Amino acid sequence: MESITKEMHRVNIVSVIMAGGRGERFWPASTISTPKQFLSLWGDETLLQQTFKRATQITGAPENVYIVTGSHYRELTLSQLPDLPIENLIIEPEGRDTAPAIGYAATYIKVHKGDAVMVVLPSDHVILDEEKFSNTLKYAIELASKGDYLLTIG
Repeated sequence: MESITKEMHRVNIVSVIMAGGRGERFWPASTISTPKQFLSLWGDETLLQQTFKRATQITGAPENVYIVTGSHYRELTLSQLPDLPIENLIIEPEGRDTAPAIGYAATYIKVHKGDAVMVVLPSDHVILDEEKFSNTLKYAIELASKGDYLLTIG
C-alpha cells in the first residue's frame, strides 16, 4: 500500500490505533495479560504490529501514528512498536470502551497536532486486500478533508 499522504500532502492526517481491548471474547488464546492485538494470529507479526504498519502507510510516518491503550498495556505496546514515539502513546485514565477512547484520542490530537483528519483503526483486525483498503481510505480522507465530517467504514 503506497503512502496515502504522498497524494494528499496538503491534509494533516493522523492515525489512531485503539489497542486497549482485553480480548475476553477470544479466550483461551487471548488473555487479559496478552489480549489478541498482541498475538501473532495471521502471519509473523502481531495484529498490533500489522495495524501499525498500515497506519504508518496511511500517515507517511510513525510520528503521525498514535496508540490509545490502558496503562497495563503500556510496556507491551512499546516493546512491540519500537518505532512509535513515546509521546504518541495515549494512556487512557480508565478503560471505557470505543467511543470514549476515540473522544480522548481526538482531544489529545487536537491539542498536539491541531486540525487533522483522524483515521481510527482497531488494533485487532486482519486486512487481506491492502490495495482495496488503501483506496477506500484515500476516498474517505478526501471527503473528510472537505469539512467537518465523520465517516465510518465497515
